[in-house]
Amino acid sequence: MTTKILFFGDMMLGNGYLSYNRGIRNYIRKNQKLPISKEISDLIIRSDLSIVNLEAVISDISEKKNITNQIHRANPEVIKLLKENNINAFCFSNNHISEHGNEAFHSCYRLLLENNLHCFGIKKDNLSILEINDIKYGFLNYSFIEDFLEDVPYCKITNSNYNLIFQDIKAALDRIDFLCLVFHWGEEYSPFPSEEQTNLAKKCIDFGADLIVGHHAHVIQGFEKYKDKYIIYGLGNFIFDMTYIKNTRKSLIAEISINSKKETKLNLHLINVNPKNYFVSLVESFEISDNNNCPFSITKTTLNTKTKNKIKRRNIRQAQNQIYSYFLRNIVRYPIKFTFYHIKKFINRRIS
Repeated sequence: MTTKILFFGDMMLGNGYLSYNRGIRNYIRKNQKLPISKEISDLIIRSDLSIVNLEAVISDISEKKNITNQIHRANPEVIKLLKENNINAFCFSNNHISEHGNEAFHSCYRLLLENNLHCFGIKKDNLSILEINDIKYGFLNYSFIEDFLEDVPYCKITNSNYNLIFQDIKAALDRIDFLCLVFHWGEEYSPFPSEEQTNLAKKCIDFGADLIVGHHAHVIQGFEKYKDKYIIYGLGNFIFDMTYIKNTRKSLIAEISINSKKETKLNLHLINVNPKNYFVSLVESFEISDNNNCPFSITKTTLNTKTKNKIKRRNIRQAQNQIYSYFLRNIVRYPIKFTFYHIKKFINRRIS
């Protein structure tokens, strides 16, 4: 029997930094549903497992006392909508999950477990094992992005301590049949994985991983096949309210089909988010084979390193300009305290 696992990029069900009182949290409160099309919902319902990167903690707790305590924090009532849509597995290892404090993190973790949902990337026991159709699947989840927090309860890789990952892979292999690594990594808004990413991914497969999936860049970073194993470097976003950055409006859903012999097949589904209401719709689907010219394969590109770096710098610069432009166009909508918070943050970033 074939198992179907869906991987999504960043899902943020709160309000983003520039979407004060107009983000995903407000959309859900107003419409009492997730902003996804029927085609995407049907795709999820047909899957055995649907895995998202949980970019905003789901909790009514925050240690923040200022006006930002609503940022990147979802209302616990969204659990009902997630279950209705069969979104049932959540990656905790990312740079926003702990920004409201450890108490909020643990309340979110408990809430998901109480609702029979799966949590990946918890530091006390990173290896998550799920048996589906008589195959034991193992999931290891890590974040490489600095959140400037100490002693976080999720799995964070610091100072390029990749040996920790290799040790975890070795320890997992005797307990599972199929091992998937989920990485929160890469440079924001860069359409290409770095050489460090590609080298690490291939080394993880050399150590025994069967599949590697990544997110964080908020844009598509492509995929490749190495030793007959898929590496998906960056899926982009799933549900997020940063649509003022044009390149974040298109993302991917990765559909992995695994048969009883543990052979894998990859379908990629291109999705688009409406910048006005955050509604996510299906654009096109690609059945991946060794011979087709999927536009997201990094092995098909003929660009040299110099050209890639030029495109990367341009995309990052464009994204930053679009952020500043959106903030200035909407400055009259923000509370005074919120505006001063962002101006102070901008000045500190420039100084540092």
